[in-house]
Amino acid sequence: MDTYLDLNTVNLLGRVDSRIDKNVLIKKIAKNYGLGGVRKYRQIHEGFEDYNVKLETSSGIYLVKLFSQFKSFRHVKDNVQGLAAFYKAGVRVPKLLKSKKGELLYYYETDQAMALGCVMEYFRGRSFFKAKKEPTIEEMKNITGDIVKINSVKFKPKGIYDVWVVQNLVTEFEKKQRFLSTADRLLMKKVVSKVTRVDYSRSTKGTIHNDIQRSNVLKNSRGDIRIIDFSVMEYGAISIEIATFISLFCINPKTAKSEDVLRIYKEIIGEYLKHKKLSKYDLRIIPVLMLGTYAANCLAASYELRGKENDTDETHYWIDLGSGGMKLIDSLEDQPKQALSELI
Repeated sequence: MDTYLDLNTVNLLGRVDSRIDKNVLIKKIAKNYGLGGVRKYRQIHEGFEDYNVKLETSSGIYLVKLFSQFKSFRHVKDNVQGLAAFYKAGVRVPKLLKSKKGELLYYYETDQAMALGCVMEYFRGRSFFKAKKEPTIEEMKNITGDIVKINSVKFKPKGIYDVWVVQNLVTEFEKKQRFLSTADRLLMKKVVSKVTRVDYSRSTKGTIHNDIQRSNVLKNSRGDIRIIDFSVMEYGAISIEIATFISLFCINPKTAKSEDVLRIYKEIIGEYLKHKKLSKYDLRIIPVLMLGTYAANCLAASYELRGKENDTDETHYWIDLGSGGMKLIDSLEDQPKQALSELI
């Protein structure tokens, strides 16, 4: 077992200060949280941003999250406070544990480096992305209930700039369109033109997870669900949340047919409206934001591939999903009888 925290060489956001001796740090965390003696631990490699550790002690199994050194203290604090607020609201998220001092956020410092972390329940499940299983309509509707609760909490995180989200598509397209294939660039110009006309000031506001996609929803053998990774949550347009969820969790552009998209869209919007109101403007722009969500992911992944030479299966997955999604939704919106915005 190596002595120092690993560096994620693919993405800088995944780096935790390499000068920290993780053997010492893990033992200190176990002691501060009263977890018992450390038996073993290992890094969980899924995900890029933080250093996640599966920790087994004499009292049980836990997840230790060490936040990226590139995140600000405010952002880390928002992550922890948000997770606690969502759990209290009944959202199916991992439960945070308190230290012996009653604190949720753990601060560690040496003469050379510092780290911020937290401890939560370990959920023995797999993401829908990793399991490669399509979610059922019932699962989609149940998670919609979680989304309503997230959107309704009083906590208002500040958020960070994320290149993968629709609200930054217009800016990112201007900088990175040269990394797209010719076909994707031509289609994305049309999408960007539509997204540019969205007026977020007219949209209903709330706290949003901002990235409920198949990598960020876990399911265990009993069918229990946990929503994870609140690193890009913010207070913003609820329409973005719904568009992201339908696009990246509910629909698989590789296999979905027009009738599947129309049915899923109607079911999810209908379920959301049972619990929380949306304005006519929200309903009008959600299909546009779905297009933009696919475009943002295609663009960011294309930059990873051709700008940063990150030629991995995951990179190609997001390019294909984004490109296929744009074509799928665009074909629907060009047919008035099948337009998503006309369904509800």
